[in-house]
Amino acid sequence: MKKVLAVMAGVAFAIAVLVFALTDKHEDSFLLRTSGFNGFAVNIPMRDGKHLAADLYLPKREGPFPVIVVQTPYGKTPMFRPLFQFVPPSALLFGDWGKSIFSGAKYAVLVVDWRGAGESREAAVAENQRIDPSAADGYDVIQWATAQQWSNGRAGTWGPSALGLIQYFTARAQPPNLACAVPLVHPSQLPHEFFFPGGAMYNSLVNYLSKLGSDATQGGDLNWSLRDELTSNYVLTEEARRRQRAIQTAASELHVPFMIIEGWYDIYVDEAFAFFADIQRHGGSASARERSRLVVGPWTHATHAEATGDLSFPNARGDDLRFASRYLDFCLNGEADRFDLGKPAIAYYQMGTNEWRYTDHWPPSEAAQRIWYVHGDGSLSRTPPQAENAYSEYRFDPADPVPTLGGHVLDPELGMGPRDQSPLIDSRADVLAFTSDALANDVVVAGPVTVTASVSTDRLDTDFHATLTDVHPDGRSMLVTEGIQRLRFRDTPMREDLVEPGGRYLIEVKLTSTATTFRAGHRIQLLLSSSSYPKYDPNPNTGGPLYTGEAGVVATNRIHHDREGSTRVSLPTMPH
Repeated sequence: MKKVLAVMAGVAFAIAVLVFALTDKHEDSFLLRTSGFNGFAVNIPMRDGKHLAADLYLPKREGPFPVIVVQTPYGKTPMFRPLFQFVPPSALLFGDWGKSIFSGAKYAVLVVDWRGAGESREAAVAENQRIDPSAADGYDVIQWATAQQWSNGRAGTWGPSALGLIQYFTARAQPPNLACAVPLVHPSQLPHEFFFPGGAMYNSLVNYLSKLGSDATQGGDLNWSLRDELTSNYVLTEEARRRQRAIQTAASELHVPFMIIEGWYDIYVDEAFAFFADIQRHGGSASARERSRLVVGPWTHATHAEATGDLSFPNARGDDLRFASRYLDFCLNGEADRFDLGKPAIAYYQMGTNEWRYTDHWPPSEAAQRIWYVHGDGSLSRTPPQAENAYSEYRFDPADPVPTLGGHVLDPELGMGPRDQSPLIDSRADVLAFTSDALANDVVVAGPVTVTASVSTDRLDTDFHATLTDVHPDGRSMLVTEGIQRLRFRDTPMREDLVEPGGRYLIEVKLTSTATTFRAGHRIQLLLSSSSYPKYDPNPNTGGPLYTGEAGVVATNRIHHDREGSTRVSLPTMPH
């Protein structure tokens, strides 16, 4: 009975505290009295006379403060206010989402609704406006914030995904008081090949981005059909490439240092590597070139998730935010001991051994290519095949494609990250599996993976898809990385070149970069097929114009593994 009374008393006390907090707010703050911040709704004037709506969070201590600016198309109020509401003065900003970022309430935080989005809808100046490539708004926000009495005149930016993309535009405008930027899971540049990897349209991404485009303004329909835009221009032209470069931020336009944070299972990881290398070579200032950093962890697009697909990496939980916190402390507060500039520029998480490693360039210079060959008995080994006229054959029906099961996808419904591919291997005749013996020693892979395949088909065009997996001792075949190649674009995305039915072709399938250690006792596995839907738009196999809604036909496809032309996977392998 005493225990019951004690519990009831505790509940009553908690309710009393909550009621007190809800009814006793501090001054004009919209946050509870118990929060470590005061929150104020502000309107920020733009140079064109319009205003952007923002929420300002000021620590409950004496300033002035550096300010971290977050620009969002998803609504400042529902996205951030609940996170600040119950933050006590000694806690870490962003609650559970960011347990390790901006500790000690060192910063003012300004969360701004993009022009045309959220409470800034009335500031829209053009129909369907989504983002301002001129970056005038970001410039004006930074300069307004750093001119306020509570500011010490220094600003940084932070934010994931779309909130990361806009930071490149803001930095390109070169606001004088911007000190650094920390975009998560979004690079600056998305070339044509990103939307058409290997020439096949990134179907699930296009669908998901189009849906976000309609929803982002909280009821404002953008009528944005990314699919129509892409499918009418699926063959790359020089004019299209020129237009892309004109609206995307170049590394030479960045004059402040960046920390770009990515995940091995995020859709943008290869583009982040490419752009970071460009910053190292062509950044617009010595500070940008020498002080920028890249962090790649065992994450999907949701870097804060508890698990990554079917695997868990608990010792990396929150590391994206810890890296960001130390970098911002260094850039904005001059805390030199918080971030070691002497370490190499790229921090990457080696999955399998589950440890952080460092390198100045990607792939690491120590990585050497090791070739693994497929064989007709379903094996994968370091020995080239010696058979004559050997191949494995399957039928690919575009009306019944292989379902996407995890991997580098944006839509949570597809199961982001490493997923067990065994259900596909066991149930699909159009998925070929080639598996190594159990490894006697660890195989440490770090870098982009390439499959070179000797293939043929009885059609004018088809696709070939490759998945690299790590087979655990319990039999799970965990996806590591994957990629696809459309035959008509085997040489270049700028020209369609149909194949001769029955002819043999040597193609390269580029798989996304990874850093994975295949542990001793595990097996390396290569899965080959011709589809992964809905991630990629299935090839109709007809050789006709694409994306017309034309009914497809079944293709009989072959993977050759003989002396004339071997099929193999090249793994960038580190010494150990």
